[in-house]
Amino acid sequence: MDIKGECYTRALQQLLTGDYIAELYLAGLFCTRKATGTSILTAILFIGTVIYHFTMNRHLSQLEICLPADLHPEPEGGNGETSLLAAAEEGNASASRTPHPARQPGN
Repeated sequence: MDIKGECYTRALQQLLTGDYIAELYLAGLFCTRKATGTSILTAILFIGTVIYHFTMNRHLSQLEICLPADLHPEPEGGNGETSLLAAAEEGNASASRTPHPARQPGN
């Protein structure tokens, strides 16, 4: 069964969960030792991680909804669509993206 990279975002989510736990642990450790400078730096790092997480989710969610046309199986007769590489060379890369059949927006 070929999932064509659908588990990639789930793996990134799990990595960031571990990162959140590590940063919160460090912040707690620094607070108990009354190290205010490092506690502030750890809090800034945590805020940066949250911003990165939201940005990554926003950009990767578009790839979960739409797959490139070259990943879809073509009908036997072919429909004459250009490949993703040819469309990118012409500057029409976004035109060659079609919705993923299992993930329609609004479902």
